[in-house]
Amino acid sequence: MTSWRRGAVIALCLLLPACGLRPIYGDQGTTANADLSRVEVATVEGRVGQRLRNQLIDRFQTTPRSAAGPDYVLNIRLNVFDNLFDDSLDSAQLASSVSLTASYQLVDRTGRAVNVGTANAVIYKTPVSGQFALFVNQQDAYDRAIDQVAGDLTRRISLFLARDAS
Repeated sequence: MTSWRRGAVIALCLLLPACGLRPIYGDQGTTANADLSRVEVATVEGRVGQRLRNQLIDRFQTTPRSAAGPDYVLNIRLNVFDNLFDDSLDSAQLASSVSLTASYQLVDRTGRAVNVGTANAVIYKTPVSGQFALFVNQQDAYDRAIDQVAGDLTRRISLFLARDAS
């Protein structure tokens, strides 16, 4: 590496903290995990909704909740689509996809929606043959989609709470 590149890298490293960039997770005052424990996840309809809610609870409730109760309630409306499409010339094997769309609303104690948005996940399943393989393939696709939506919702709510705290 040439000396001017080294100097540019060192300058960037020194200037980066001055831009206001701070980690979401870490020991900088209130952490995202502590903030997320202030959020209660409301019941979500359907089996896939239950699994999404359980995963969000596991992510949000890493620290004990205060005795005053939650400051926010996360309401989620989930749309689940299982699409089949012909991927081959002989139509013997069909490829498919699982699509989850979670419309969410973060509501404060007064009942006012303070953060609204949508999180999406589309997972493509490879064609397989056999009943058990089809079942496992479908469950795996749902697991991956739920994990992706839960991660997206966790990041969005963490960012909102971090901005709200500052």
